[in-house]
Amino acid sequence: MLRAFVLDRRSLAVLRIAFGLILLVDLLIRLPDVVVFYTDRGFLPTSYFLPDRVPSLWSFLWFNDDPGWVYLHLGVQLVSALMLIIGYKTRWFLLISWLLILSLDNRNIYVIHGGDKTLRIMMFWSLFLPLGDRWSLDRF
Repeated sequence: MLRAFVLDRRSLAVLRIAFGLILLVDLLIRLPDVVVFYTDRGFLPTSYFLPDRVPSLWSFLWFNDDPGWVYLHLGVQLVSALMLIIGYKTRWFLLISWLLILSLDNRNIYVIHGGDKTLRIMMFWSLFLPLGDRWSLDRF
């Protein structure tokens, strides 16, 4: 039987590794401006995001105003990106990475662009693909 839609699992492994590397670079770019862009000490306090103003946005970063909380968030995201690169529990760490990048982008919607949105969309739909079948620790 002719299989019209076949994906090479190695290309999906490259996509998984690319997601991890893109997330690492994104974190390194955001790191110098954590206090300015992601805390109430910066130019966009959380009081701007009252439920009646922006009801569809949510973020883990609204729970605490401390920069340490943001650094913890970025640290978990860093570990999650590294786990994506090596392919350990790929689906879980892709979901965690997607939730964390969505949370970070929703905290300050004025510092994101179309590439961030495209990354989030691609990560969401990749949750349904077998990204951990090749070149990963999930394979063993």
